[in-house]
Amino acid sequence: MNQLKKISDHFDSSDDDLVELNEMFKVPKTENYVEMVPLFNNLQYKEHFRISRRVTEELTKRYEMSEYYHHQEGNSPKISGLKQVTIFLWFAVSSFSIVADRFNISKSFLFKIIHRVTDFMSNLSIDFIKWPNQQEILESENYFRGREFPGALL
Repeated sequence: MNQLKKISDHFDSSDDDLVELNEMFKVPKTENYVEMVPLFNNLQYKEHFRISRRVTEELTKRYEMSEYYHHQEGNSPKISGLKQVTIFLWFAVSSFSIVADRFNISKSFLFKIIHRVTDFMSNLSIDFIKWPNQQEILESENYFRGREFPGALL
């Protein structure tokens, strides 16, 4: 913070100086990353997003038909379902700042997208997460107990 104070002391409060100061601290964002994604081959795609392109496309179709995609607050521009799902997937394997930079969006807009797509995915869990029955729980408990990890499931 002292460094910022030293730098700001060199400027007066004129609009030109404030614009110049703002430009000095502006973090550049990566532009057009999402437009490069379709150029990835299947292996590159899976390396970047940890799932196949086919799964991403299926998630996108379901997301675009959901209430989550159609609910938007604020004045942020509407972006495609594919871009929102891609942002979410990148976020899941990356960090907040890197994702905002990579997709050329603000962190606050990223937060809104992550919240919306997380809610959507959470509601899909009933279609994909299958809880074990009592017999399967006992078998798994015995498995872990035999590896000196008792009480893992019970």
